[in-house]
Amino acid sequence: MALYQATITKDRPLADGEFIESWMTVQFTCTTDPWTLEQGKPINDAFRQSYDIDLRENGVLNRMIVRVEKVK
Repeated sequence: MALYQATITKDRPLADGEFIESWMTVQFTCTTDPWTLEQGKPINDAFRQSYDIDLRENGVLNRMIVRVEKVK
């Protein structure tokens, strides 16, 4: 299982009044490309667990705002 790191690349206000900021980073494991697995569910789950922010629900779960890198 590979270790990935996802980082917010742009500061943005969200529809629910919260903000995402470019310092927000999470690490998570995934067996395949996290973008293709259930439309980024592992990425979204990691941000929900760490920051209690649902990126998908707020319409910001995309490659322009979230950079994902394989750590190992």
